[in-house]
Amino acid sequence: TIEHEAAHNLGLSHPHDGSYGVDKCKTGPNTGKWACYWSGLGWMYDISAAPTTYAMSYRPYEVEDQDNLQRGHVAEYLIAAQDALRSRLVEEARAGRTTPSAAWTNDLSRMKQWRAQAADLFKQGDYLHAEYAARNAALAARGIPQTAANTSNPKLLEAGQIFYFNVNPQAQPVPTPKPDLTIAEIVATQSKPKQTVLTATVANTGNADTQNVVVRFQDGAAVLGESAPIALAKGTSQAVSITWDTRGVSGEHVIAGQADPANAVAESNETNNAAQRTITIRGNRVTNGSFEQSASGTTPDSWSGSQGTAYDTSGANASDGSRAVSVTGNGGAATLLNPTWTSAPIAVTAGQTYSLAMTIKTQGVSSAPSLQVTYLDAAGTVLSRVSGIATTITGDSAAQQVLGQLTIPAGVSQVRITLTGFGATDLATRGTVWFDDVWLW
Repeated sequence: TIEHEAAHNLGLSHPHDGSYGVDKCKTGPNTGKWACYWSGLGWMYDISAAPTTYAMSYRPYEVEDQDNLQRGHVAEYLIAAQDALRSRLVEEARAGRTTPSAAWTNDLSRMKQWRAQAADLFKQGDYLHAEYAARNAALAARGIPQTAANTSNPKLLEAGQIFYFNVNPQAQPVPTPKPDLTIAEIVATQSKPKQTVLTATVANTGNADTQNVVVRFQDGAAVLGESAPIALAKGTSQAVSITWDTRGVSGEHVIAGQADPANAVAESNETNNAAQRTITIRGNRVTNGSFEQSASGTTPDSWSGSQGTAYDTSGANASDGSRAVSVTGNGGAATLLNPTWTSAPIAVTAGQTYSLAMTIKTQGVSSAPSLQVTYLDAAGTVLSRVSGIATTITGDSAAQQVLGQLTIPAGVSQVRITLTGFGATDLATRGTVWFDDVWLW
C-alpha cells in the first residue's frame, strides 16, 4: 500500500484509469454520474508494470512507468508556465500598467517557443525531451533569462540552482522514399464494333520513381486483362489501356482498375490503388447485322434484297460467322439498277450520335460501294436519305471494316440501313461486293 500510494504522489495513475474501471452509477447519490469504480472487477486484472495496478502482482519499474511520469511532468510544467505568466501580469496591473510590459511580452514569446517544441516532441512520443522543453518554458514564463552560464545538459541540480536544459532529442529516422500509385481516371471508348478500349490514368503521387507498373481491369469479378508495364517517375501520371472484346456484351458494367495488383511495388500507401466507374456498352441496334439468322435458309431475317443480290452461306466471304450478303453488277447504269440490301426499321433517338460499321469484300467492282441511311418518323414515313458510310474501294479488295457516324435530326425516330453496291454515276456496273457485320451503336 505504501508503494502504491507513494507512486500516486509521484504522479502515477492507475493503469486502468480512463478505460473500463468506472461505470455510471445506477443508484445512490451519484446516480447517472461516472463515479462507481467498484461496479465490476474486470479492471482489477490489468497487470501493467506499475505499482499502482490493482492486479496485486507488482512488477519492476519499467518504461511504461517512466513515460507516465514524464507525461505528467510535461503537463505540470506547462500549467506552471501559464500560472507564472498570469501572476506576473496581475502584478503589472496592480502596479498601474494598462498593457503588458516589454519584458513580459518577450518572456511570453520565449515560453511559446519552448512550449511548441515540447508539444512536437510529445506528439512523437519523446516524453523525456518534451519534459525538458516544458521545463524551459516554465523558466521562461517566470522571467528567468537564459544565458550560456545557466544553460546545461540535463543533470542533477542542488538546492537553489536554476538551469535551462539543452534539449537534444534523438534524430527521427528519415522515411525511405517510396512511390504511391493511384488511379486518377477510367475512360471507355467504343470506336469499333465488338471491342471497347479501357484506359486508366495511373499517377505516382509518392516521392520516389518506380518501374514495372501495371493496371488490372475487371468487370465485376471477371479479370479483363492487364496493361503493359510502364515506368512512372514521382509526381507524374500516364494513361494505360487494354482492348476488351465486347462481342455479345451490352448494358451497364462496373469497371474497376487496380494499379500494382500483385503488390510488386513497395508503396507509402497500399490502400489507394483502385478506382471504379460504371460504363455503358452499346450493343448492335441492327437486327441480324451478321446475317446469320435465316428462317427460310434462302434470305437473311430482317433484311430485304433487290434484283442482283444473293445470300451467301458458303462461309468463304463472311467476316463474322459463316454468312454474308452480296450484290453483283449487270453491266447497266446504276441509275437503272443498283442492287441493294435494306434492313428492317431501327429505333433511334433524335439528337443522339451513333457510330456505323460494315465489312466489305470486293471482286472486280466498277465503282465504290456505300451504306445509306433512310430517316423515318414514328409512323414509318420516309423523311430523307443520307450517306452513312462512303468508300473509295474499287476492283479487288480483301475483307475490310469501314466506319461512319451520324447524328439523328429532330423528328426522326427510326432509320433503315441500305447497303448499296455501286456509285450512282456508274454507267456500267460490274463485279461483286460482299457485305457482313453491319453495326449501328
